[in-house]
Amino acid sequence: MSKGNNSISWISVCQGWAIALVVLGHGGIYSTSFPVAFSVRQIIYGFHMPLFFFLSGFLLYYSRIGRGISFSSVFVEKVKRLYVPFLFFTLVYVLFKLILGTLAAHPFHFSERFFIDTFVLYRSNPNFEMWFLVALFVIMLFYPLYRWIDSHPFYEGTFLLMSCLLSLLPAEVSVFQLSNVFWGLPFFYFGILACKYDLFVRLTGVRWLFVSVLLFAGLNIFSAVLPRLLVALGGIVCSVLASMYVSRYWPSLFSSFRNYSYQIFLLAVFPQLVVFTAYGHYVPMSVPGYCLFYFASFFLGLYVPVAVASLVKNGVDNRYLNLLFGIK
Repeated sequence: MSKGNNSISWISVCQGWAIALVVLGHGGIYSTSFPVAFSVRQIIYGFHMPLFFFLSGFLLYYSRIGRGISFSSVFVEKVKRLYVPFLFFTLVYVLFKLILGTLAAHPFHFSERFFIDTFVLYRSNPNFEMWFLVALFVIMLFYPLYRWIDSHPFYEGTFLLMSCLLSLLPAEVSVFQLSNVFWGLPFFYFGILACKYDLFVRLTGVRWLFVSVLLFAGLNIFSAVLPRLLVALGGIVCSVLASMYVSRYWPSLFSSFRNYSYQIFLLAVFPQLVVFTAYGHYVPMSVPGYCLFYFASFFLGLYVPVAVASLVKNGVDNRYLNLLFGIK
C-alpha cells in the first residue's frame, strides 16, 4: 500500500463515524416504547465494534506490519496504549459507581470474585464496554503470526477463513474475552488485508457507494436469518466506501471530536451514565423528555470526553496523566 498521507485520508472520517456510532449505541436510553430509536440501536450494534476491529487491523498494517516494526516494540506500545488505560478507567468506573450508590442501575459490590473476574481472568468488567480493550489486546498478541503470514501470502486466505469459522463458534468462552477475540479477529485481519492490497481503492465511486448502501439495507432487513458476520461485514464495507467518498469533498467531517476517538470511548460512559440515571429516576416517560435526554446523552457523550482529554493534553501535559488517558 502507498504510504502517502492522502492514501488513507478517509481513515479520520471513518474513525469519527465509528466513535459517533459507539456513543449513539451505548447511550443507554433505549426502550421498545420508542421503536425508531430501538431499531437504530439494533442496526448500530450489528457492526459498530467490528468496524473498530477492522480499522485497528488496517492501521496496524499501515503503521507497524508494513514497516517491519518488531513485536517487542508493538507489545510495549500496546501495554501503554490499551492495558494501562483499561486498568485506570476500570478503577475510575468502580469509584464512580460507588459515588452514585443506589442511584446506579446496577450498583457496585466489591468481592473476591469481582477481583478475579476483572483483573485476573478478564471475564467481566463493571464497565461492560471494556471487553473491547481486552479482546483487542489479545488479538494484538498475535502480531508475530501476522508478520509471518505477511511473508507467506499463500496462508493469508487460510487464516482469514479459519478466523471466520472461529467467529461462528456457539460456545461462550469468557476467560480473556476469548469469544470476543474470535468474533473480532476476522474483521481485524480483513483490515490488515484491506490495507496491504488496497482492496477498496477501485471502489470509490458513487455507484459502488450506492450498491453498498443497498446491500447493507438488505442485510439488515433479513438480519434475523443471516449470519451476523455477514451483516457486520456489510456495515464495514458501507462505512469505508462512504468515508472514502465523503473525505474527497468534506475532509474535515467530524473534526470537532474525531482526534479524541479513543478518549471518547474511555470517557463517554460517565456523562451518559449521569444522563441515564437522571432520566430513569426523575423524568416521566414522554416523547419530548425522551428526545431531550437521548440527544443530551449523545452530545455529552461526545464532547465531555473531548473537553477533558483536551485539558489533559494541552492544559496539564503530564506524560503520566497522558498515559492513563491513552493520549499519545
